[in-house]
Amino acid sequence: MDASHLKAFHKAGINRLSLGIQSFNSNDLKLLGRDHSGTEALYALEHAKNIFEKVTFDLIYARPGQTLDAWKNELKMALDIAGSHLSMYQLTLERSTPLHKLYTKGKLPPLPSTDEAADMYEETVNIANKYNYTHYEVSNYAKSEDAISRHNYSYWQGMDYLGIGPGAHGRLTNLNTNQRIRTFGEFHPDKYMTLCESEGEGLRKMIPISTNELAEELIVFGMRTRMGIPRSR
Repeated sequence: MDASHLKAFHKAGINRLSLGIQSFNSNDLKLLGRDHSGTEALYALEHAKNIFEKVTFDLIYARPGQTLDAWKNELKMALDIAGSHLSMYQLTLERSTPLHKLYTKGKLPPLPSTDEAADMYEETVNIANKYNYTHYEVSNYAKSEDAISRHNYSYWQGMDYLGIGPGAHGRLTNLNTNQRIRTFGEFHPDKYMTLCESEGEGLRKMIPISTNELAEELIVFGMRTRMGIPRSR
């Protein structure tokens, strides 16, 4: 990541940056199909922290061949250099993805067992707490209320949010009818850019959201958070 790009983002008004680092282990990054290395991740993080007041990044655990001790060491390293927020997700193998295809062909190191992954999750919570991070959502940690991701918070609390970019989902309210609407961005980047140039936006479709669907989402997402489900909702 070029520092000039980061400065341009900041100049454009972006005040918080989230980096998809996912691992500081270059071999694991290659296995996950990522283009960057562990060294490049550290470089990007260093420059981002010099430009933005708020910088967060994410890590993935329960990776193929990963042990509990290896994850604990990587986690402590991450917490030593993290800012006021950090996201940590357990690896999920999605069908039809390159990683899933490698797994089904037996070309990946063994995945941690369910119990081992659970141990990694518990250690993540415990170690992050020792570094003064509050576990405010299943996969998210913050040192203060001000550091909580406002965008993700809108997901969990049933608020409106814009989905910008290829494949992005959004949730909006039609101010004339008060109808809640779910938006879907075109999945393929080239088609998305063509739509933006010809139509002014890259939406593939919009569908109304029923009251029952909204209630179900609010319950499911609310249960992911320490805040729970507010009575006002």
